[in-house]
Amino acid sequence: MLAPYAIHVHAKAQAFGAQGEERGIDYAASLTRLQRAGYSGPLVIEYEGDGDPCRACCGRGLMRRYWSVADSAGGETSELRGSNNLV
Repeated sequence: MLAPYAIHVHAKAQAFGAQGEERGIDYAASLTRLQRAGYSGPLVIEYEGDGDPCRACCGRGLMRRYWSVADSAGGETSELRGSNNLV
């Protein structure tokens, strides 16, 4: 796994469902794996879908929610909860 060596992560997003979930990527599982590997660096959201790029704002909420869920499951605190690491 490369996560322990990563200095930043790009979270790609293309399409969101009605509930705000990214349709093609399981971010709950992905962010849990990152946290378990000890990653606490920046997370850059890249919207690559069609239409309004402001849809990436859905991705920001999604990342915050799943990072918090992973924190609760692992009992760790996370610097991502602060706005400085979520771009």
